[in-house]
Amino acid sequence: AFLALYPDIRLQIHMSSDRVNLVEEEMDLAIRLGHLEDSSLKARKLGESHSVMCASPQYLAEHGSIEHPSELEQHNCLSFRVRPGKRVWLFQSGEQEISVKVEGNLQVNSVSMLQKLAVQSVGVILVPEWAVREALEQRKLVIVLDKYPVIPQGLPIHAVFTENRQMPAKVRVLVDYLVSKMSA
Repeated sequence: AFLALYPDIRLQIHMSSDRVNLVEEEMDLAIRLGHLEDSSLKARKLGESHSVMCASPQYLAEHGSIEHPSELEQHNCLSFRVRPGKRVWLFQSGEQEISVKVEGNLQVNSVSMLQKLAVQSVGVILVPEWAVREALEQRKLVIVLDKYPVIPQGLPIHAVFTENRQMPAKVRVLVDYLVSKMSA
């Protein structure tokens, strides 16, 4: 949609879960999810990302519904992983925090791959809502445990850019476009 509005702009997109050094990589802009570390970068908040837990209706029919977070221990929980460590999913129940150590037979560093695997009934996923919105609308996936909000309940999404460079007009237009779409 952005390129249709601005057909003369040419974009080069680099997808990575790693923190890229914008100066060294000669990049104008990065989109980062989560709280920003102190740095020499400038940032503009685009919106917030809210996570949802979901599975395919077929997976739930075959493996049983999930009524409480503790039941996740009996399910194949597919994880987004970029670094080793414990896989713990956190939920809110009133004033109480519920911590569940999850297990699964697959870890990937791609949210879109997790969405595809869940649609194929491989397991339960915990991903940003925007990544599965279409699959939810098409009922290929359904939200699980909606009575137990995921912690954190929202992570900021920022456009970050170097402070010492003048932001090119095409980058400013893109950032403005992203802000308008995320606030809609």
